[in-house]
Amino acid sequence: MKRSMKRVVTLLLAFVLSLSALTAVEAAQKKLKVTYKGKSATIINAKGNSLTYPSLKKLWGNPNKTEKYPEYKQIRYTYKRGKSFVRANYRTKGSGLPGYTSYTISIKDKNMSLNGVTVGMKKKDALKQLKRAFGSGKKSIDGEWVPIVQDYTKTRTIYVYYADMIPINVKYNKAGKVTSIYFWFS
Repeated sequence: MKRSMKRVVTLLLAFVLSLSALTAVEAAQKKLKVTYKGKSATIINAKGNSLTYPSLKKLWGNPNKTEKYPEYKQIRYTYKRGKSFVRANYRTKGSGLPGYTSYTISIKDKNMSLNGVTVGMKKKDALKQLKRAFGSGKKSIDGEWVPIVQDYTKTRTIYVYYADMIPINVKYNKAGKVTSIYFWFS
């Protein structure tokens, strides 16, 4: 009887732990969307794959700026509007990852948004939107479980620990309004 009770308790404990792990995994698989000129592009899909530049060009049209870097075998395409930009670094043939696209996203005005968060939005609304978009679970970083969406009031920054990438930074001012959004990955 005691042995079977220990098994039941062990199974229940394992089940509860697996549920907390699932929330972190689910949040890591959310989409990362950027809206530019009223058109949303899923930069990273639920499987963790990034949007290729040719697909982005079909959706948003020609970029504002194109720079070639033959020494790195890549072309940098920049979509800019006001103080905000999305930069796509597209790897060309002959590189280690031909066709792979990495992104830099910098939003400093209302011309772009990231998963519904825009500059000028109240911090409270931005937190709500980010938790809706990326989940409110926890994620293991260097063996420590941290909230996926975390507000650091000392630096006035909201960090979103997205998948296994550099966190999304959402800065806000003393008045509690979002001033910038930044994310980079390769």
